[in-house]
Amino acid sequence: MFEFKRVSLAFLTASTLPVFALTTATSKLPTSTIVVPLTRNVGLSAYYAEFQVGTPPQKVLLKVDTGSPRYAFLDPRNPSCVSGSTACTTFGTFDNLTSSTCRYVESGFQDALVDYGSGDYLRDTFKLGGVSVEDMFFGYTSFFAFSSHVYPPISTIAGLSLECQFGGPGCDGKGAYLLPELKNASAIDYMSVSFYLGPDEANITSAQMILGGAYDKAKVDGELFTVNMVDPRDAELANSQTNSVNVTAMEFVSDGGNRTSETYGEKNVGVPVLLDTGVASWYMTKLIFNAVFAALGGSGEPNRASPYQPVDCKYRDSSYSKSYLSVQFGTAGAIKVPLNSLVTKFADGTCGSFIYARGDTLSTFGVAFLRSAYIIYDQENLCVSLGQVKHSNKTEVVAFPKGGFKPSP
Repeated sequence: MFEFKRVSLAFLTASTLPVFALTTATSKLPTSTIVVPLTRNVGLSAYYAEFQVGTPPQKVLLKVDTGSPRYAFLDPRNPSCVSGSTACTTFGTFDNLTSSTCRYVESGFQDALVDYGSGDYLRDTFKLGGVSVEDMFFGYTSFFAFSSHVYPPISTIAGLSLECQFGGPGCDGKGAYLLPELKNASAIDYMSVSFYLGPDEANITSAQMILGGAYDKAKVDGELFTVNMVDPRDAELANSQTNSVNVTAMEFVSDGGNRTSETYGEKNVGVPVLLDTGVASWYMTKLIFNAVFAALGGSGEPNRASPYQPVDCKYRDSSYSKSYLSVQFGTAGAIKVPLNSLVTKFADGTCGSFIYARGDTLSTFGVAFLRSAYIIYDQENLCVSLGQVKHSNKTEVVAFPKGGFKPSP
C-alpha cells in the first residue's frame, strides 16, 4: 500500500511539480480571510500551497493535509536532501541561516508522521495567499528517523487539523499548528478551512483553500449541510484530532440500475471516517469497492502494489457511464460521486482510479472523494459542512453566518 498517515500520514508521491499561474479572487474578501491557490503534483496525488518564508522570501510548497495537525518547513541540510542533489528542489526548502528575520526558539519539534521527521522550532515571517504574517511559530524538519518512508521529491506538510492529545483543552495550544498560529497573529479571526479542489485535471488553476470564517458560495451546487465531528479527544475513534465525521451508508448505482448498498454502525450514527486532503485514495469496504471496480472494467484481484488501480480512460468520459456512488451522512445529507470523476488521467496518457478496499470497515476518504464536495472544516464549532461541488469560474467568497454553520437536524 502506497499511503501512510500520521503515524499514519501519506507520504509524497510527486515527481515534478508543474508551474501554474496562481490566481486569487479580485472581489473584496470578508475581513480576516486568506484565499490560497492550490497546485497539484505530477503524480496527481496531492495539492500544494505556496509559502514565501523569511527575509528575503524563500518559496516553499507545502502539501495541504487535513489529516494531520502540524506544519513545518524543510531544512536544506537535512541528510535526505543532501544525499540527492535534486531530492528537495521541486517543493523547496527554507534556509534559516540566510533569513535576517528568523529566530531559533527551542529544540524538540517532531512531525508525528510515519517518517518521524524532527528538528527545532523557529519563528519567522511568511506570506500565504498574499497575506504577510510576522513572527510565526513553526517546525523545522532537519532529520527523518525513518528515511525509507521518504520519497523524492521531498516536501513537508501544512497540517490543517487540530491536535487534541497535546493541544490543551481547546486543542489549540502551543505548537507548530497553522490555524491557531494564524489566529493568534490576527491573520484570520476564525479557525476554519474550506476547500474547492476543482475538476480532476493536471493543469487545474482554480483549486483553492480559504482560511478563516468564509467560503466560496459559487462553488456549491445547492445547499450545504453540516455534521458534527467525531469527538476529537477520542484516541480510538478520531486519533485525538479533528476532521473525522460519521458516515452512515454508501450506495453504488450502476447504469443498469443495479444497486449495491451498505449501512454502517448504529442507525443514524454511523462510523468515523477521516476527511483527508493529505491522502489521494478513497478507502472503501470490499463490497462497495468490488462494485465500483467492476464498473470501471476491473476484474480479479485489485492492484495493491500501485498507488491507484489502472483503468481504461474511456471511463473518464461522463457520457460513457452514468453510474455513481452516494455517501450518506446520517439524516443531514449525502454527496453524490459520479463514476467518471474517479478516473484520473496521468501525464503519460494512461488512467487510474485512487480507490482501495479495506475489508468491511471504512477509515479514510481522500481527495478522490473530496473533489466531489465543497467542504468546510470548522475547528471552533467542531463540525464539517459539505455540499455538492459546482465547477465554476465564478467566485463569491462570503462570510459564514453569525456563529458559524450549525449541524443539520
